[in-house]
Amino acid sequence: MSLRLRWGFYGATLGLIVLQSISALMAGTSGDNISSNKTLFRCGMVSSGISVLTWSWIFVLLSYHKRPESGHFLTRAYVHFSSFCFIALSQLVLGILLLSQVHQACHRSFANSVTKGYACATPALAGSLGLASCIFALATALIIKRAAAPFSDGLKSNIAHLGVRRG
Repeated sequence: MSLRLRWGFYGATLGLIVLQSISALMAGTSGDNISSNKTLFRCGMVSSGISVLTWSWIFVLLSYHKRPESGHFLTRAYVHFSSFCFIALSQLVLGILLLSQVHQACHRSFANSVTKGYACATPALAGSLGLASCIFALATALIIKRAAAPFSDGLKSNIAHLGVRRG
């Protein structure tokens, strides 16, 4: 697996999670959700907060991604692999959490249809982005695992060495 492919999936996962954190924040604070739908407000805030921590961690992983001479533990493939597995799990949970609130958000009485559409769309968008980022995080973990397979150290190898052609 090439380095460009891995970088692409890191970037796609990062982009989806950034969008998910923004849309989760919007879902939690849209319209009268703060006063009338406290569950959606809490779900949106928790999801947005966890997503911010997640994309911050991906930035840290990216900063250690191209250090072939480093012996730091963040340059090890198993750290990247396990991080993306955990990210996938957390994004799956957050996506389901937000999507579980769509029914309640859409079936309230609103003064106009624009507010109702916005209140319905934002948790659905945030939840869908959470599920999409889960899929991309799993794909990234799979790419890392497959790239580490030919090495004798496997996932203990330096992440910068994976996908580099030898000989």
